[in-house]
Amino acid sequence: MMKKDFIFFFCFISLLFSLSFAQDRGYGVEVRSTSPELLEIEPGRIVTGSFLVSNKTQGEEEFIEELKLPAGWQEIISDQFPLRLKPEEQRVRVVAFMVPQTCATGRYQIGYSIRSERDYNITDSDSISVVVLPVMKLEILVEGKPEVVIAGDAYGLMLRLVNKGNSKIDLRFKIKSTPTYPVSIKPPVIALEAGKSQVLKVEVETDAKLKKRIKNVLEIKAETEDSSNGVVSVSRTVLVEIIPKVTDEFGRYLILPSQVALMGAGQDGKNGLQAELSGRGSLDEEGKRGIDFLFRGPDIQEISRRGRRDEYRLSYHYDDIQLHFGDGSYSLSPLTQKFCYGRGLEANISPERYGLKVFYAENRWSQPKLRRVGTSLSYQFTKKLNIKGNFLTKRNRSTSSSWSYDEKLYSLESKVELAKTLNLDLELGYCDTEGEQESGELAFRINLDGQLSDQIRYSYENIYAGPNYFGYYNDADYKSSTITFPIYRKLRGNFSYRSYKNNLDIDSTKETANREKSRQASAFYSFPFGTHISLKYEDLIREDCVLPVNYNYKEKTLKLEVAQTFGKFSLRTHVERGEFEDRLLATKNNNLERYSLYLHFRPSYGQTYSLYTRTGHSSFTGSPKKTKTIDISGSWNIKDEICISLNFRRDESGSEGSQKLSNIFSTLNYTLPNNHALVLRSQWSKYEQKQKGEFSFLLMYTIPLRIPVSKKKSIGVLKGKVYDQEKPEKPPIPKVILTANEATAITRENGGYIFPSLEPGTYYLRVDKASIGFNRVTTRKLPVIIEVKGGETITTEIGVVTSCKFSGRVAIFALPSDKKLEDKVSISEDSLFLIGPGKEEKPKNDDLREGRGLGNTLVEITDGEEVLRQLTDEKGRFSFEDIRPGKWKLKIYDYNLPTHHYLEQEEFQLDLKPGEEREITVKVLPRHRPIQIIDEGKIKQENKQN
Repeated sequence: MMKKDFIFFFCFISLLFSLSFAQDRGYGVEVRSTSPELLEIEPGRIVTGSFLVSNKTQGEEEFIEELKLPAGWQEIISDQFPLRLKPEEQRVRVVAFMVPQTCATGRYQIGYSIRSERDYNITDSDSISVVVLPVMKLEILVEGKPEVVIAGDAYGLMLRLVNKGNSKIDLRFKIKSTPTYPVSIKPPVIALEAGKSQVLKVEVETDAKLKKRIKNVLEIKAETEDSSNGVVSVSRTVLVEIIPKVTDEFGRYLILPSQVALMGAGQDGKNGLQAELSGRGSLDEEGKRGIDFLFRGPDIQEISRRGRRDEYRLSYHYDDIQLHFGDGSYSLSPLTQKFCYGRGLEANISPERYGLKVFYAENRWSQPKLRRVGTSLSYQFTKKLNIKGNFLTKRNRSTSSSWSYDEKLYSLESKVELAKTLNLDLELGYCDTEGEQESGELAFRINLDGQLSDQIRYSYENIYAGPNYFGYYNDADYKSSTITFPIYRKLRGNFSYRSYKNNLDIDSTKETANREKSRQASAFYSFPFGTHISLKYEDLIREDCVLPVNYNYKEKTLKLEVAQTFGKFSLRTHVERGEFEDRLLATKNNNLERYSLYLHFRPSYGQTYSLYTRTGHSSFTGSPKKTKTIDISGSWNIKDEICISLNFRRDESGSEGSQKLSNIFSTLNYTLPNNHALVLRSQWSKYEQKQKGEFSFLLMYTIPLRIPVSKKKSIGVLKGKVYDQEKPEKPPIPKVILTANEATAITRENGGYIFPSLEPGTYYLRVDKASIGFNRVTTRKLPVIIEVKGGETITTEIGVVTSCKFSGRVAIFALPSDKKLEDKVSISEDSLFLIGPGKEEKPKNDDLREGRGLGNTLVEITDGEEVLRQLTDEKGRFSFEDIRPGKWKLKIYDYNLPTHHYLEQEEFQLDLKPGEEREITVKVLPRHRPIQIIDEGKIKQENKQN
């Protein structure tokens, strides 16, 4: 079967090759990481990375940066300011972000992308990997919490803090509640010895006016009081479901979440208005059909840099078929088309192990118009092996009536999991160029990452594209490798190598032929008191091989980095010194220096402040001039409805020479009670040599919509009443929490409850015991099994009564005169008895003496519907609590009785009244057999004489 699938796969690829068209060469901008591809960091630290951005267009472009971080990670340097670059200008962009203290150990991908504001098709991206190292000193355990709480009621948590370190720690606690509820913790401060633990009590008050079901998120953080010896902290997030007091009949219709946005933007006295309709959701109850759409216009991006382009797109999926129409990103593979923005259509079909993609796209804003059509086919042989074939071509429309072919691109891609810790990604590409100079060229891509053990990690990447390969990569050779390893305890090392070449044939018609090599070696150590220190050496050579040579220089630098956390402060600073040799001018600078400081301050959960400053010689540009940058930002959460952020940046390396550029960016987010949202974003920019600054803004008002798609046909309704059955009038019981699988309902003042929208199936109806009161129990066995059918309403009433308690003891009884012998023979005063098989003669109760309890005896009670069992403890005791009133049968199993003993009574009939407590003693008796001694004469003894 595998062989047939393999043959079919390659035969079908040849069919696809006859249907397709490809992409344009280049995207006008290049992004390359200048940091090691693999970084290691402890949680709670600041991480820095750098990327080289090059403008490959013929004019000045304004770019928007975006840093893609894992959820919960916080950016230190704002990417809200546009980056202006002249033609062929290069700039090193530094990124910095905070790894959360509670971040799980693992490997994370950090992406950096850049996009022209004018043309979305001018874009590029790169990434680095960050490994979060394991650190564990404190632990917070949840020992008790309610799963569901009625809105307006207060609830409590029981937490246990465990000190897993080796020294005493003075700790303080802080809690953030989302949404904001009054919350307290006792005790607020403790001193915890090494290896010890302590219980914490948390009290939370909820909002009685809650209208919808939510999850109350509690973030509990414990940190050291004194940071002089290094900060130790731990956080724990607890979720508690809060449900409103009244459960309404909702969910009868399938809803498509959507929103309408009205936007106004302005800059330099020009203003424009724009409207947007967007939404995403399912069109059927099974989730097989879905839709995603965005309609926005007219285009106001040229009016204001904060304005947006007009976009119109519609995506639809049905089972394994996905269709896309309009604007969007179209891609195949890294060597063919990693990313392309345009207007077109796409179909993606993925039945079982196969995957088929076909698309057509045409760029929107650049000239001449480029038409691309591409196809790909993939097959998943096993979970560890995937093969994919890609083919695309490009047509350049020089006039409205004529078309011409440019290039055809072929690639074969495979992803292989060689081991659990070893992944290999391969791609081989071929470009066939048509025109006056027909030629063919190869390209390949290798990406390998894994680890040799828990301590040694590595990554390797090699991308090669020949001069006549006009895919996403063109005329370039890029290599990068990194390995991290332990040296001694917390001392770790890192080796990395990176090389980059373009203009591989050194074509003199091109402006540059870059030859770049970088070697880095570093070691870092984490001290017990929280200080992190690293030392890195880098040797960089960068030269241009095309005459006239634009640059040829060499750098050797040594960088010292220190990071420290002081409670609410996180600090990271770099000091870099070295030498710079300009081979063109035959000059040497032994005082190359760069300094930087990153500071993150979070005084409370609603406030965050960041500071970044850098000064020193430029890197990767060969310029002897020093640059200065300062970036200050802050954000404030005012309650849950209002959020304000403000960011200031002053940069000496603007696009117009080295003049100073100042930027201020602010954001206001306000959520109204009806869930409408108002967003105001503004930016002010000022070049030092210009008299006037530039001001731009975007004001957006968003209205959420719940568009009913269709009435649900496959839902059922479960409703009923909870009442007090002990009282003659059977009054209703309000605020009782009921669950049917994952659904929850609460009884109203009339005792009624309703589950308005349940999918057909089997449901287990349960009642929250805490909500019906202490020592109270339902008259029906729980859970109640209910079969829900579409379109039907099921009514179930539940009575509540005071629970009963039944306890007792299984004990061995004997006559007071019995003496226990090793041979199990009992002797009385009047007669001799032998314990053993025989007639069960029950002595009078007055003659019996209670002995030891009989442990490990199985005791069972049943009312015909429910069966409860227990084993007696070492004293023979058993107890059944919170049982329903009614007729119960008690049975004692005799398989664990002592030899030659029997139960006086094996079964008991009980009729328990509400609130009744009854106790019984089960007697285990010995089997007595009397022995009669008959006198038949005397035994004579003869004396023998010798």
